[in-house]
Amino acid sequence: MKLKTFFTIHALMAWGFGIGFMLLPGILAELLGHPAGFDETHGWRYFGVAVFMIGILVWAARDSEDSVARRAILWMAVIGYPIMTIYHFISLFVLGIPFTLMMGSVIALHVTFAIIYALYLRKDLQKK
Repeated sequence: MKLKTFFTIHALMAWGFGIGFMLLPGILAELLGHPAGFDETHGWRYFGVAVFMIGILVWAARDSEDSVARRAILWMAVIGYPIMTIYHFISLFVLGIPFTLMMGSVIALHVTFAIIYALYLRKDLQKK
């Protein structure tokens, strides 16, 4: 699969999650096993905006050829997705957030994205 295609998939998924967290933060937080009071839903909305903005960034980079910005997105994902996965496990095993199907799906998605982005970054670094 070309990086352009993967960027497109990533952008569409980010927009879906971002809009979901902006419009339905309580429902999605509950599906992830997190409490959903006012303060939490307010925070989840900001999270939704950040995820939506990542979608915009990835979408804008999908048509660019080799560039410093595109490589920066690869590095962001290779570093960021493992950090998010570690945080998910901290949430589960230290903070006591219950494991849900949605949480398992998100962990699987983040691990998959980390691996795919690492492969693209490796390929990109080998060009040089």
